[in-house]
Amino acid sequence: MELDGIGTSNPGGINNVRLQTLKTFDKHNLTIGAFLSGNHYQYPLVFGIFSKFHCKGYTISTQCSRTLHNYLNGLFAVEKIMYKSDKHAVGIDGMLARAKEPYSKSPFYGFNLGINYNHSRGHGIRVSTSYIPDVNCVTVNTSFKLNIWTSSNKATALDFTLNISQHLTANLSASDIILPRRLHDKSLAVSNDQHNIVVNDGRQHQQRPNQPESLRHLALDAIIANWNDNPIFEELTRQEDRNYILAHLDTQLPLELLSERIRDDFFWRRCCQQRWKAHHHSNCLSQTQPWISIYMQRHLQEFIECVETCDYEQEQTQAILDIYKCLKPAADGRNDHIPLDFILSNLPELQTLRLSYATKTVGSNFCLGSNTLSQKDIITLSRGLSQCHELVVFCLHSTKLASYQLSFLARALDKGCHKLTTLSITHGAMRDAGIKEFLSACNKESFNTLEVLDLTDNRITSEGAYILSRTIKGLSLRKLILRMNPIESDGVAAIFSLLRDLSIETLDISCCSISPTITKLFMQLIIQNKFLVSIDISNNNLGEEFGMQLFKIIGFNKVLHHLDLRNTGLKLDLRNKMRDILKGNKAKNETYFKAILEKYSKKDMN
Repeated sequence: MELDGIGTSNPGGINNVRLQTLKTFDKHNLTIGAFLSGNHYQYPLVFGIFSKFHCKGYTISTQCSRTLHNYLNGLFAVEKIMYKSDKHAVGIDGMLARAKEPYSKSPFYGFNLGINYNHSRGHGIRVSTSYIPDVNCVTVNTSFKLNIWTSSNKATALDFTLNISQHLTANLSASDIILPRRLHDKSLAVSNDQHNIVVNDGRQHQQRPNQPESLRHLALDAIIANWNDNPIFEELTRQEDRNYILAHLDTQLPLELLSERIRDDFFWRRCCQQRWKAHHHSNCLSQTQPWISIYMQRHLQEFIECVETCDYEQEQTQAILDIYKCLKPAADGRNDHIPLDFILSNLPELQTLRLSYATKTVGSNFCLGSNTLSQKDIITLSRGLSQCHELVVFCLHSTKLASYQLSFLARALDKGCHKLTTLSITHGAMRDAGIKEFLSACNKESFNTLEVLDLTDNRITSEGAYILSRTIKGLSLRKLILRMNPIESDGVAAIFSLLRDLSIETLDISCCSISPTITKLFMQLIIQNKFLVSIDISNNNLGEEFGMQLFKIIGFNKVLHHLDLRNTGLKLDLRNKMRDILKGNKAKNETYFKAILEKYSKKDMN
């Protein structure tokens, strides 16, 4: 017969469902196992391990269990068989239990004595009494076990158990209450009947007769109920009382009040989990940001994305920005969107901005062009960008841009973003006219910190590529991306001439309608360029002759590590051979840099 309390969340508690697996070593009279059990009390899921050792009529049992809410439980029991026959066995047992709740400073201890009877068919009965000295609680328990089914080899069994308990005495004082009692409730409100409490799901639970509410407990509940009018937190001197407030305070209270009074990570993590239950938070467990920052960023994101233009109020936005600093773009059903100048001006430390004007939902006020920038949109965006002096990365993607709007954007970035290193305008259909407008607003000193330029899918032709190559010669670019633009071989030739003056390390000209006429210039680039580490020329019709010429001279380049030639008309085995040659370049460079580092480290040691 299992000892009472094995697998439960509290000594002498109840198992509604218990699933266990065990292994018996007959040679050593040893049994070990693991279990998963549940009950209807405060901590419904328990898991743990147990062991039994039989020696000279004695059985020594140990168990260690834990709930998902960090309720720890340990048991040590000794059983002595007083009488045993082929079918019947009678024994006495004693048990010592140790349990510790979250946030409690000291554990509970419990003692249990009982007598049990077991039948060879798996049935049994046990009568016991337990005593918990910390709360002066005496309990009488009666347990029944009925074997419903056992396999032929007795390796698997299905049992029905019934446990009946009666508390005889209990004496609780204010110091006996361990707070918080439940970590997953929003709050507790005391009803008119002091024997009932109302929890967050609206149901009433009968207060157990041996657990009367302490005066301190009632006072904390009153503080929680009136927290909106009288927010008391820092004034509480006991950490246990603060923990109780954090675990039970309503997360729906005004955000301004909560953010001003509470900064604790436990509370704001609970707010995130309750508000965005579908959101996956396990990836945030290793986060470095405080949970209050994560909550505020997500809250502002939802506000900007969901607010309708007709409902926009500057005072409301100002109230939110006074609490925190963050940004996420939005769209609505009309051509004019939320004025971003006001929002960006309140984010002086903003370093990364990824923006897209797109239709999120289609309503009754939808009209064609609602996902494009209006003149007012580009003016307010430019005004806001001119005040983002710490901006390092700017990305405007999937937004149709008119050519005149590019000049506004260029002047704003040049005026305010002096630390900009990455500029990405992708899928914007700016065309050659947009390139001209953007570059005409720049001067020789514009964007002198720019390292990455991404113009993916903007319908730029060879004319736009030629204008671009003549204008950006003075930049310190390290990465240039022009993929999915029909610049053709003439445009690529202009870009190759640019590479003589720039130390670009990564070039992406994939899917640019390049023909085999580029073969000679590309071969010269491979032989002469000493900076390119990665080239993507995939998805262009280059032909087998291009591949044969490239294979003959690729060995002369000792710098290139990566060359993407997929979907260019080259055979797979030829591409694999060239890839192996480039792998040798990478290995040599790594060995070279390693030798340099070792050389300088030895000098430092000397």
